[in-house]
Formats: sequence, C-alpha cells, structure tokens
Amino acid sequence: MSLECSQTLKELATVIKKMTRSSISDPHIKNAVIAAKSLKSMMQNGPWPETDLLNLIPAATVASLLIEIVSSTIKISDSVSQLASLSKFKTCNIPPVPHGMCPEKRTASRGNEGSHTFGVIVE
Repeated sequence: MSLECSQTLKELATVIKKMTRSSISDPHIKNAVIAAKSLKSMMQNGPWPETDLLNLIPAATVASLLIEIVSSTIKISDSVSQLASLSKFKTCNIPPVPHGMCPEKRTASRGNEGSHTFGVIVE
C-alpha cells in the first residue's frame, strides 16, 4: 500500500510540476484501495487465537495508519485532478514517456476528466 501511494504521489507531483495530465497514477490508486480493503477486512475478522494483545496493538495501529494514508492519497489525487481541470493542463493522448509526461510537441488538450471514485472508510 505504501509503495502504491508513494508512486501515486510522485506521479501527481510530476503532473503539477509539468502541468500535464496523466492517468498513470490510477492503477496505483486502485491497487492501494484493493490492499486497504483486504487489510481492513482482515482486521475486522477479529484477533486470532492465542495472540497476545500487546503484540497486536502496534500491528493494528500500523494497519490503521496505512488505510488512512490510502484515503488521504485518494483525496490528494482528486484535488490534483480538479486542479488540472480548472487550470486546463495539457493531456497526453499517446503512451507516456518516462515519468508519464509527453514531449511538448505531442500534447493536446482534452475535456474534463472525472475524479476518482474510490472509498476507504476507517471506523
């Protein structure tokens, strides 16, 4: 989860820096959401037999923080998407070159892109 979120944040930083839209971060977000849901499900199934509660608390804390990081990354991604839309960032319409950015001569503008519709709720 943390690797997927870090790759997403790195791509979003490049999007802002280059002012060029990219959807390379979408698969990373999807992977992080799947992992977060799996982790949350595993946590909700309750403690495992013969588990020392003092050993379980740090692991549950880390798991909860990872889920929150995924949720925050999604919010950041949605905000960058909205910024790109309002600022009319250029859009790559061909396979991306390294770092997900098109050379200047290969960019074209496109309509608004929707925001991400993922949800991770931490209770």
